[in-house]
Order: sequence, then C-alpha cells, then structure tokens
Amino acid sequence: MRCFIGIPIPEGIRRSIMNYVGRIQSTLSGVKWVKEENLHITLRFLGGVDEAKIESIKKVVEETSRNFSVFSCQLTGTGYFPSPRRAKVIWIGVKEGGEELSRISRDLENRIIKLGFNKEKPFHPHLTIGRIKGVRTLNIPDYRNGTFTVHEVVLYQSTLTPQGPIYDGLFKAELKKG
Repeated sequence: MRCFIGIPIPEGIRRSIMNYVGRIQSTLSGVKWVKEENLHITLRFLGGVDEAKIESIKKVVEETSRNFSVFSCQLTGTGYFPSPRRAKVIWIGVKEGGEELSRISRDLENRIIKLGFNKEKPFHPHLTIGRIKGVRTLNIPDYRNGTFTVHEVVLYQSTLTPQGPIYDGLFKAELKKG
C-alpha cells in the first residue's frame, strides 16, 4: 500500500486555499490542481509499504508526536519546485510553524530510516496545490495568511485512481497539549 505521513489542513483553511486557486486557475493551463479534501503538508513520503510494516510506522508516528507540542502554523506566499523558471509544482509556503514542522520531519526521518526506508531529500515545509504538465516559467500572486493550529500527525494511505488520488487517514497521533 502507498503511504505518507502528514499534517491535515482544517476545512476553513482548505476553503480559503480553494478560493485562491479559483482566482488564479483561469490564468494557468495545464495544471492539475490538488482537490480540496486532499490538501495537507507532507512530512514524510513513504511510497509502497508492506502491510506488515504498518504497525511499526504507527508506533513511529505515535512516538514522534509525543515529543512535540501543539503549535500554530501560518500558510503564506507561493513558490515553485524546482524553480519559478522551471516550475513543475506550485506550493504555498509556511511562515509561522516551519521550524516545528522541520523538527517533526527530522524526528520522523530518523525513526523511519531505522525501519529500513531510504533517506529522503531535505524537508522543505510547504503545501502543494498544483502539478504542472510540462515545465514552464510562472509568476502568480501570493496566497495570504491561512493560520491554524497543528494538533496531530496522520499516517495516510494514498490510493491512485484515474480520477486522482484518494487519501485515507489510517492512524492519527495527537501532539502534546500546552
């Protein structure tokens, strides 16, 4: 099964992001926009996972979550991977909470590697909103100020379908209160 570990985005912020996408999508062709219900911040992509490892991964998510407290996250700005001139992915940046997300990601990375997963490229806190067919130069207006509280880390299953991926939360672990 295909899996990743991420931070869910509250409904109000997802709606705000989709309003932003609605304002810019008419100026951009060839972009596959992320569906509202699929908006999240990926902390660690796992890829294909043997079902026998799922319990160990849940334990990693639980142990990591116990090490971190609830925090505020502010989404703002827009960026592109790999660069504005060779854009393949459109994302919204993380202003407040980026360091916390990075620390959680590093903790997960250290634990996941011990389960036999390959090391991932360095984490860059962001929320993907679109994938571009081909490569091109982009310069779109910034998304502004979506602030929410991060309460949990989620292990997701990703099922690929012709209509796009479907993400199901397999396991949720709460961050420490206070």
